[in-house]
Amino acid sequence: MLDVKFNPKKSSSCLFTVGKDYKDQLASLQFGDGNIACVDTMKYLGVNFISSKRLKIDICPFLRKFYASVNAIMARSKCVNEDVKLRLFESFSLSLLTYGLNVVPVSGSQLSKPNSA
Repeated sequence: MLDVKFNPKKSSSCLFTVGKDYKDQLASLQFGDGNIACVDTMKYLGVNFISSKRLKIDICPFLRKFYASVNAIMARSKCVNEDVKLRLFESFSLSLLTYGLNVVPVSGSQLSKPNSA
């Protein structure tokens, strides 16, 4: 028998459901010295997953970081050569959009779109 102790207070453990019964409330799971709660959203490796019938990914944080990096480059490089700007966009902005794309195969319908308010 292994002598491994799990401390749910130190980890970000949670229960997350996807599928036709995703709206059903799960009871919290007693594990070790604490409870693991059921959540509607989960962050894993910087990617926000949303509970629904099909696996959904929230892209709003990625878009926010992308626009912030583009705005910062544009504001600070007004007199810079276009080739240099392109390299800056490729180095800083493009990597923000492509991070986490290989986590799950994503179709257009799976992406969570920003609320139009």
